[in-house]
Amino acid sequence: MTAVAKPAPNRAAERPGIASPNLVSPTPRLSGPSLGASTRGFDDLTAIRGIGIAAENRLFRAGIRSFDALAKAGPERLKKILGDPLPGVSYESWIASARALSS
Repeated sequence: MTAVAKPAPNRAAERPGIASPNLVSPTPRLSGPSLGASTRGFDDLTAIRGIGIAAENRLFRAGIRSFDALAKAGPERLKKILGDPLPGVSYESWIASARALSS
């Protein structure tokens, strides 16, 4: 008979306040009303229909932090940053909305 090794118990899960190593922590949000995006000179890009928190964060990391910068980006650049748009999303409409909001 061969011995089968048991996996070590996850002691972190048994102790409150200790994060389990199996849990993935969420990506911190870079903007939003609670973090004062407008007070840091960033526009709330989620005001544009179709831009959610994840897309906003990726745009911020790429240096697009204002409606003016988004209006100047062009659909090709947005596709490089974000990939293909989801169904019902048009980068051209984002750019048009950003132009309207930047003026």
